[in-house]
Amino acid sequence: MTDSRQPVVISGVTRGLGQALARRFAALGHPVAGCGRGADALGEPASERGDGHRFERADVTDAEWVDARAERVHREPGVPGPVVADAGAITAQAPGVGGAARGLRHGDPRERGRRVREDVSAAHRGRRHARHRLVGLGAQPPGAARRVHREQVPGGGPGTAMLATCLPDEHHTCPSADEWAKTAVGHLLHRLPAQSDATELTVNRGTHMKNTRVVVTGAARDFGRTLAVRFAALGAEVYLSARSLEAAQATRDEIVALGYDKVHAFSCDLAEPASVRAFAEQVGRLTDRVDIVLNNGAGWLEGFDLDAATDDEITATIASGGTGTVLMAKHFLPLLRGSERPDIVNMISMAASRRSDPCGGNPAFYAAKGAQANFAEILSQRLRPEGVRVISLYPPDFRNVDPLGPEWETTDRRAGADLTAQSLIDCILFAVSQPRDCFIRSFDFEPPSNASKE
Repeated sequence: MTDSRQPVVISGVTRGLGQALARRFAALGHPVAGCGRGADALGEPASERGDGHRFERADVTDAEWVDARAERVHREPGVPGPVVADAGAITAQAPGVGGAARGLRHGDPRERGRRVREDVSAAHRGRRHARHRLVGLGAQPPGAARRVHREQVPGGGPGTAMLATCLPDEHHTCPSADEWAKTAVGHLLHRLPAQSDATELTVNRGTHMKNTRVVVTGAARDFGRTLAVRFAALGAEVYLSARSLEAAQATRDEIVALGYDKVHAFSCDLAEPASVRAFAEQVGRLTDRVDIVLNNGAGWLEGFDLDAATDDEITATIASGGTGTVLMAKHFLPLLRGSERPDIVNMISMAASRRSDPCGGNPAFYAAKGAQANFAEILSQRLRPEGVRVISLYPPDFRNVDPLGPEWETTDRRAGADLTAQSLIDCILFAVSQPRDCFIRSFDFEPPSNASKE
C-alpha cells in the first residue's frame, strides 16, 4: 500500500476526471502536481486545494515541456507515486496518446538509478468515431502497453463529457467523474506497493461482467475467494457464501474496501439442505435473476486410506460435494431461468476422471467429485433445451495465489509450470462469454508434468 503523503502527478487536471482525481488525491493528503491546457480553469483546483500542490498551464503534446516538467517533478517533490496520464482530446491526431506515453516515460527514471512507484496511465474505452478516436483516458493505442501490469478499477468508466460526445447512448449509465475517482483512487492506493520496481500500470474498465449477477459458493478462502474478487473486479454483482457468515462477510468487506460495492455475503453449509434453501431464498429477496452460479464449495478430506476418516467426515464430504451441488442447481434454477444468459459452472477435479491425479485425497473425496461429475453431465443434457449451460472444470492441483497481492501478476504461467488460478478463471470467463449457441460442457486439463503415470 502506498504512503499517505506520496506525491502524485496528473495531467488534464483542469476538468473532468483529471480534476476529480486531483481532488480525491489531495483530500487524502497527497501533494498533487498537475497541468492542463485550460488557463481559465487552473485557478479553481489550485485555490481549492491549498498549499503543497502545483498546477500550471501546459499541453502534454509539447515534448519539450514534458521533458522539463519531469525534471522538476523528480527534483522538487521527490520520487513520484502514481503518474496519471489523463489528458486527452477528440482529434484525428490523438494528442493524448503521445502525451500519455511521454508522461509514463518520464515517470520511470531507472536510468537515474532510482526506484520509483508504479506509474499509472488511466484508460477506459477506445472506439473509433468516424475518423476520430477517443484518446487519453478514452483509448489505449495498439502496442502502447507491451509491458504493463493490468489492473481492473471497479465501477466501470466515468461518464465524462468526452465519453458523452463519442458515446452519447452509453455515458449516462456510467458513474460521475467524482464517483469514479473516489473508487479508483482507493483501489489504486490499496494495490500499489510502497516500494516497487518501476512498471507501467494501465487501468482498464472493469465492465466485462457489468450487469451480471454471480453466485459463488465456498468464497471465504482459496479459489472461492479468488473467484469472488475477480468477478467483482470485472463489474459483476456478487452473492458470495461460506459455511460461516463471519467468514463470508470478511471476504465481502475485503472486496468492498477496494471500491466494489455490489457484493453480498451469506452463510451456506452445502452439506445441509435447509442451509442451501435459505441461501437461495435470501438471494431471491435481493434479485429477480441470477446469471451465473459458480459451484466452487466442496469439502476436502485428507487420508489415503478410507479408514483414515470418520463416518461423519465421509458423510459431510460426500454431502457437500455431491448433494450440495445438486441442491444448489435445484434451488437456484428459478433465478437462473429469469436470466438471458444462465450458466452453471462446476469446479470439480481431475479426481473425478480416470486419469492420473496426485491430489492424494481420501477415497470419499473422489466419490464426492464423481457424484458432481455425473450430475453435471446429465444436467447439461437436460437443461440445454432451456438455454441453461452447465460448464464443468476438471483441474489437477493448481496454484492459487492471493488475487490482491503482487504475485497475481507475476505467477509463472509458462509451459512446465503448475496450472494457475488465473488460467482457470480465464477458462471460465471464456466459456460464459460465448454466444448462446456455444455450449462448452467441460474443460479437461493435463496433469502436472511430474505426476505419476498409472
